[in-house]
Amino acid sequence: MIEAAVSSSRPLHVVQVVRSASYGGVENHVYELCRHFLAQGLRVDLVSLVDQEVRADFHELGIRIFRLHDRMGWSPRSLTTTFELRKLLRTLAPDVVHLHGIRPTLVGPLSLLGSRSKGRPAVFATLHGAYSLMAIDYYGNVSRRLLLLAKAFHWIGFALSDRVMVDCTTLVGEVRKVYRGLTWNFDRVARRKVRVAHNGIDLQQFENMQQHADIRQRLGCESGTVLIGSISRLDEPKKGTGVLLRAARIVLDECPNARFVICGEGYSRAELEALAAQLEIADRVVFLGFWKDALEVYRALDVFVLPSLSEGFPTVNLEAMAAGLPVVTTDVGGAAEAVHEGTCGFVVPPNDAPALAAAMIRLCTDSALRSTMGAHARKVVKESFGSDVTARRVMDAYREVVARSG
Repeated sequence: MIEAAVSSSRPLHVVQVVRSASYGGVENHVYELCRHFLAQGLRVDLVSLVDQEVRADFHELGIRIFRLHDRMGWSPRSLTTTFELRKLLRTLAPDVVHLHGIRPTLVGPLSLLGSRSKGRPAVFATLHGAYSLMAIDYYGNVSRRLLLLAKAFHWIGFALSDRVMVDCTTLVGEVRKVYRGLTWNFDRVARRKVRVAHNGIDLQQFENMQQHADIRQRLGCESGTVLIGSISRLDEPKKGTGVLLRAARIVLDECPNARFVICGEGYSRAELEALAAQLEIADRVVFLGFWKDALEVYRALDVFVLPSLSEGFPTVNLEAMAAGLPVVTTDVGGAAEAVHEGTCGFVVPPNDAPALAAAMIRLCTDSALRSTMGAHARKVVKESFGSDVTARRVMDAYREVVARSG
């Protein structure tokens, strides 16, 4: 067991650091790691840089949760959080600090600068999406200045970390972009520092899935209605919900029996509702808002869609597949590493409403295809993407570093 790399008498102590411990793909990933590590006898603490409400299931794990005083958006306070985290980590004295996302990846290693090598924890930084995302504004434009800043922030974090974790093989290329121009032999860096551990999900909760009639009745779905849904933060342009709405306009012209449901909250909701009205589809699109039990939503759907412009390895696709749904996803991050084109669903270019619509129309008009793809999708997830596999790979990376430093 990993604990033996530290001491024969005490368990490994791991601190997971996130921007916020609310709801989202990164938080789901961290929750599953915490759950499995606790089952293995590790000590686990969670640090949220933002002083925001923590989702209930983290509390239910019984772990210690620390909230610092950063804000959701970048501000000078983000750098002062470095000193808060430094003080906390000195008090906790963990064996491993695992950082998730750009802000923890920058703040975490800086907080440990000057620590005595003997008492310094092993530092892991996980990249969950394209590093350039930090440089994209509300309208999808890329700022050259912010792109350079994003590269610098990521490089500092990666350089000061013992290992860089990525949640899909595609993101190794993103790490390469960060290092481009800063090292002549990235392959050597990758062999030494970069490790892949795909996101995984708790498969147990998807056993014995049956269609959930309540939501369909609430939405007024008649017999023969094909319900197409998406679950995400309403965060434009990153999540591509506007692209989905424009694609929905095309679908409804061909498939009047289709209805759309968008589950999630975010600052873009009012704008997206206005877009649905402008496209004259507001009566066929329902914004559910935040829905605590996502399983109820999956059980109500016939087709799941991920229209994002940027992702790492999206867990919502895995959840939809585990629920036996065919998935239409954009080809972002490692999405295609799980959604096998033509068998589990369809993979289309990002920001391409006609291509997204064409894939949805194929599924709307062929119930047998929906059933076949959904069954295959479920099989793929069960064989390859359980959270126990993910946790084991991350634990192997911990063991590798802790054993050497020990």
